Amino acid sequence: MDTLKRRDWLGRVLGALGLVGLTRAGVRAQAKPSFAEEFGADWQTAKAYTLEVANAMPAEKYDFTPGGGMRGFADLLLHIGQAQYGIVSAVRGGEPPAQMQPPAEKTKEAVVAYLTASFDYVAESVAQVSERRTQEVIKLFGGRLEMPVWKVFHFVRDHTTHHRAYGLPYLRLSGVEPPRYRFAGTRPSPV
Repeated sequence: MDTLKRRDWLGRVLGALGLVGLTRAGVRAQAKPSFAEEFGADWQTAKAYTLEVANAMPAEKYDFTPGGGMRGFADLLLHIGQAQYGIVSAVRGGEPPAQMQPPAEKTKEAVVAYLTASFDYVAESVAQVSERRTQEVIKLFGGRLEMPVWKVFHFVRDHTTHHRAYGLPYLRLSGVEPPRYRFAGTRPSPV
């Protein structure tokens, strides 16, 4: 009889532990952020750092170029903004927005405002995307490139990072110390 009671007790304990484990796994699954939440947080970090780079350059040096057919600093930042508008407009399913047209004057104030608006356009776009829609494959560049929506957002972030990195030597060559790198909101960066 004692053996039977022990088995019954042990079975109840193991059953309870199993329920606790399943409950904890369920909580973990529920706590996982959506694509929009996770990407959106990283996008805000990319925005903040890119704007730090943009604001670090003195206004009178916004036309600086290292030479050799390279874009000027203002043109580099405008290219980032245009690409953000153009690439993400494909996710929205329409023509690029009217605000994609860069400002006629390439002043620091106009360029930073344009760049800020392009980051906000992407943030608004990702916030509108459902989890199901992230898996939908869309066409870019007149159908020459196809990829799922989630990858389009990573593509635009990668493009932004690539061109922002060009801006760092522009700053150094202009006698400006670039802002320290940041990732996922950490300040200073752990790397």
